[in-house]
Amino acid sequence: YLTDNLDNPTKWQFPVFVDMIMPNDYVIVWCDDEENQGALHTNFKLSADGESLGLIDRDGVTIIDSVTFGQQVTDLSLARTIDGFDDWSFMTPTPGYTNSVLSVSSENSIPDKFNLFQNYPNPFNPTTIIRYDLPKDKIINISIYDLRGRSIKSLINSYQPAGHHSIIWNATNDLNEPVSAGMYMYKIQTDDFRQVKKMLLIK
Repeated sequence: YLTDNLDNPTKWQFPVFVDMIMPNDYVIVWCDDEENQGALHTNFKLSADGESLGLIDRDGVTIIDSVTFGQQVTDLSLARTIDGFDDWSFMTPTPGYTNSVLSVSSENSIPDKFNLFQNYPNPFNPTTIIRYDLPKDKIINISIYDLRGRSIKSLINSYQPAGHHSIIWNATNDLNEPVSAGMYMYKIQTDDFRQVKKMLLIK
């Protein structure tokens, strides 16, 4: 199943001919509320202002994968920067081809300044998306802290190309253990830029 409401996990069911997706294969689904256009068009439409999308197992309960995204950019796709990885970026759409950092759109997509956006959704449970802009290629660190300043989770500590980026935090620590509800801080830092924002995890 696919759903834009995790309280209704069986909102749209894959057609029977999509029995299995093999490793390194794919199926394109249009979340456009246009079921009359074909079997792979869902009965719901994703909002350009941001929301969540969940992939649900055949038992109708188990969440296989999910993503929560913020406001979208016209003519760019929010996608995993590399297939199967947790880092998300705005990219030139490449249906039928693998995602890679080479797919990141360069046309009007390089921001003119560093920026760390407010996470979305906020408050959240259990996942939230953190978006950030890099005007130049940088080694960056994005980490989560509690209000006492103790490090909870290192999300990114690596080289990143200039552009619009995002990453998901699933409310776990560096040991992949769930953290308790409460206020947390997230910080982005490079050799010449630092910014901190707060977010609220509810359970």
